[in-house]
Amino acid sequence: MMAQLFYFSGVLAFLVIFLFPFWRRRKDKLGFGYGAF
Repeated sequence: MMAQLFYFSGVLAFLVIFLFPFWRRRKDKLGFGYGAF
């Protein structure tokens, strides 16, 4: 149970770190940019 939770949180953190720049760039193109975060 604990190992599964640790693995899931690791995957989630990796996804956030990996996808955040693309997400931010897409928001910038839409015009509400860095103010959203």
